Amino acid sequence: MWVFEILLFSLFSTDLFFSLVPAGQTKYYKSPFLRDFWHLNVTMMTSNNALIPDPDKEDILASRPLDWPFLHLGLRMCGWGDTQLKYYLIGTPVIWWAGTISLVVAIGTWVVYMLRRQRKYQDMSEGEWEHFLYVSKVAFFGWLFHFGECFL
Repeated sequence: MWVFEILLFSLFSTDLFFSLVPAGQTKYYKSPFLRDFWHLNVTMMTSNNALIPDPDKEDILASRPLDWPFLHLGLRMCGWGDTQLKYYLIGTPVIWWAGTISLVVAIGTWVVYMLRRQRKYQDMSEGEWEHFLYVSKVAFFGWLFHFGECFL
């Protein structure tokens, strides 16, 4: 096995391998970021809207967004036709509960530091405080934009 890995590494690390693959022109794989970003989000929104069941077809397997962080119910991913495949997803409790707990702890930590900051305690330098606020905002709004759209 090791001999094969050494031979494979020596093949790919030489110019022989790269000479077999022709160089591509950059104009073919370079695209505008904002256009691709917009296209990707519209496509995801369109496909996610197709996953929403009809209100008249709700049953006990259908879950709501507030059921997911606490694993109250799983997520039903299926078609509604009689001949379509149906399956039921439930997350790993350790992952989902740890994620929910970490969200509560992060918000609690942010509140404690904000209260201490208002009372003029200096737990962090100004640069560390700015970094803490930046990371907190990115993490919270990333979670909010990801999870919040499920309520729309």
